[in-house]
Amino acid sequence: MKPVLTFLIIFVLSLNLYAQSPEETRFARSSFGLGLGIPYGILGINGEFAVWNNFSITGGVGTTILAGVGYNVGGKYYFRNVGNTWRPRISAYYGTNAVAVVIGGNSDDDRTFSGITFGIGQQWMWGKNKSHGIDLDILYIASSKVFDRTDENGRVKFSIGYRMGF
Repeated sequence: MKPVLTFLIIFVLSLNLYAQSPEETRFARSSFGLGLGIPYGILGINGEFAVWNNFSITGGVGTTILAGVGYNVGGKYYFRNVGNTWRPRISAYYGTNAVAVVIGGNSDDDRTFSGITFGIGQQWMWGKNKSHGIDLDILYIASSKVFDRTDENGRVKFSIGYRMGF
């Protein structure tokens, strides 16, 4: 859980930097969201904070439903500037990216696995100051110990979430 704590500390400390941004950038640069997929800790919440013009740090925490808590921290690079309705992006994460559930077994046999995940996706923002939106990602699990333990071959995953910008 240390990556989640690190993300939260960086996020809180950088809120002061956001408050000092120029007046002409009134579009939502950062956001929180609810969603399903790796960036959301499987099923949970995700926060994103813009640290440079088109680069954001991100972190999510959620439930894997059967195997406990999931988390992810990482970064997103957007190919279009803040203020655009549609913003394609690439992303990289470290954290929970696989869950193994033993059917008919003891719940203690259910496990989460962590590793590196890369993604391509897009975000659509609308409303006043682009403060509401949806994001979609196609994710590729680059590393995870689940592949050492099972015949799992599904390295491509999807993610969807609702965003509220600030």
